[in-house]
Amino acid sequence: MPPTPTDRRLAELRQAFDRGELTDAWRGAVQLFRSAPTAEVGLFAIQAAQAVYVNRDAVQIALALVRQDPQDQAAWKALGRSCANIGEHDKAIEALRRAIRLGADVEALDWLGQELLGVGRHDEAELPLRQAIEREPDRMTALAALVSARRHRCLWVDDGAEQRFCEHLRAGRWSPGDVASSASLAQLLPVPEATLAQVNRDAARRYTGFAQIVASQHESDFSHPPDRRGGDPIIRVGYMSAGLRNFPTGHLTRTLYRHHDRSRVRIYAYQYGAVDDSIFSEAIRDGVDVYRHVQQQSPLELAQTIHGDGIDILVDLKGFSSEAKPTVAALRPAPIQVNWLGFPGTWGSAEIMDYVIVDRTVLTEADLSHYAEQPVWMPHCYQPTDDSFCPLTGTTTRADWDLPEDAVVFCAFNSLYKISPEFFAIWMEILKAVPNSVIWMLRQSAEQLRNLRRAARSHGVSPARIVFARRVDKLSHLARLAHADLALDNLPYGAHTTASDCLWAGLPILTVSADTFASRVCRSIVEATGFPELIARDVDQFRDRAVALATDPQELRSIRERLATERYRCPQFDTHRFARALDDAYCTMWQRYQRGEGPAPIDAAGAGAGDAWYAG
Repeated sequence: MPPTPTDRRLAELRQAFDRGELTDAWRGAVQLFRSAPTAEVGLFAIQAAQAVYVNRDAVQIALALVRQDPQDQAAWKALGRSCANIGEHDKAIEALRRAIRLGADVEALDWLGQELLGVGRHDEAELPLRQAIEREPDRMTALAALVSARRHRCLWVDDGAEQRFCEHLRAGRWSPGDVASSASLAQLLPVPEATLAQVNRDAARRYTGFAQIVASQHESDFSHPPDRRGGDPIIRVGYMSAGLRNFPTGHLTRTLYRHHDRSRVRIYAYQYGAVDDSIFSEAIRDGVDVYRHVQQQSPLELAQTIHGDGIDILVDLKGFSSEAKPTVAALRPAPIQVNWLGFPGTWGSAEIMDYVIVDRTVLTEADLSHYAEQPVWMPHCYQPTDDSFCPLTGTTTRADWDLPEDAVVFCAFNSLYKISPEFFAIWMEILKAVPNSVIWMLRQSAEQLRNLRRAARSHGVSPARIVFARRVDKLSHLARLAHADLALDNLPYGAHTTASDCLWAGLPILTVSADTFASRVCRSIVEATGFPELIARDVDQFRDRAVALATDPQELRSIRERLATERYRCPQFDTHRFARALDDAYCTMWQRYQRGEGPAPIDAAGAGAGDAWYAG
């Protein structure tokens, strides 16, 4: 049969799509579907709509297709993917399950597993992801989702999936976009900094492409003419995050914003996640000059808001971590953009990020070549601490927290999904070497508790020696830390906010670092607090040192007594000084920009009025 006019027009649109003329292909396909609503035209229209991120159009077309033919597996699959892209996760799961009943292809299984993972149904994600991997053993997206789901369950299965994923990461065996959503997951795994940087570069390319499409569709102008703010000398600094609330980012920075020097900077906050009525949200709102809750704004709308506010320096506090909106930064709404705090690694793109705020422990000179940004070297640790919380003491007893009165209490309050099975084994060795000891960990899901107890038993340790702590408010948490004897770090993703909490509460934390940013944060905090004796050079020394401290009450008591004093005068716990160093760095960034100079390394201790760091 000769091609029909519809066939010819569809072929033209496919050619336009292949040439990268995505917007024209999408508009033409939608128009063609109105006159010829066939499955072939509809599925291409959905593909084109998804390519230009017009996902509500994709949903409507997919709905029309499944109404026409409820047995069309491809249409149900497209509907599931499209619903997922607009955040309709329950509808996406329902549509993908329907597609699988009609024909369980690898894409539908993979996407269903990813959706279940995304809504926290980690146990349900296991089956479709395993089925996808059975059909395609090296499918990176399914491997990543399966590894993540199992980590969130503390389900350490030795079936080769995690090992294969890590091997592919280390060997660079992935296609662009395969691991763009796995940047945070990769930091939990034993892969080197160079590999993490490459994963992040792939992620950055994905979001840069998205930003270009969005900006061109809406003809958005994010240029930064020198006179855009009429010569206002005060630098406008915008902090952007989903975590400016009762969340680790909010805990660390709660009072930082009010300490900024208003003669030099004006502070804006953009909270694009949910808000709460916590003391953290309240302090952040009160501590900034302009606070905007922008949860309902799209990435484009948020970028337009930031650009409209005339922000000079945009500080992204999320990176590629959970709830992040990387597309906002990829749109370049500010002339200077800074990566800091929420994501321990490079963004992988100098087109998006100009600077990364670090210290010389978390980012070594040897690893600097992996970073796209220019470093801002903080004088001590790059991570601040809210010093306005005064840890309460003497308000509870060990019995109140289900702790044995006469035992040695180790604690590890990292989120449970960050725990590696290899380092859990080290903790178990320590327990076996210290009679009458327990380890105190966070209580999260019931399945995690069961799996951790099972893992302890497999190491010859009674599950009763793991005590699980219920969730409490921040002040109560800081107070209860006094009942532990020694906190233990984790690898490869170590304690970050947890380490600050322990030391600020007067609890020593023993650390050991590896060769990645995420593994070195606890070391940086311990160094800035002034306790090198709590830093082990390797895992063997970590284990031996933990046992030695636990069995030498006098040395441990001496460390705690020193910590009780030093925490009030060391640089790690001085929010005002930290803010002054940031102000110095921001001023240097802005001065370079005004002189027409590109980003360059900045030493925040000597960036501007550097002596302010050492002022009383």
